Amino acid sequence: MTDRSGNGITRQSGIKAFTVLINAITKMEITDCTNGFRAIRGSMLGKLLLTEMRFSAPELLIEARKNGLRIEEIPVTIARRKTGKTKKPKLGYAVGLVQTIFVTWIR
Repeated sequence: MTDRSGNGITRQSGIKAFTVLINAITKMEITDCTNGFRAIRGSMLGKLLLTEMRFSAPELLIEARKNGLRIEEIPVTIARRKTGKTKKPKLGYAVGLVQTIFVTWIR
């Protein structure tokens, strides 16, 4: 993945840390657990328990891995935001993401 989003060092470091965590618990080798660009075979959706509204990308990765679905990462380029500002609270986002990762893995 190429990140041209203009994200600050704190956000980039957080993404890397969460990706390392997910890779460690799932034994995957992805580069960005927060990238929401995903494709999934429709017939496989019924196997997954997806409840997350806010942190759906990590939840989908973990659920797919737990259910034996094939996961392949395709490189994408993240462009800089042209207008507006993020609505994600810095600390709240990190806490919510950690909670989602562990709840999804444990259930």
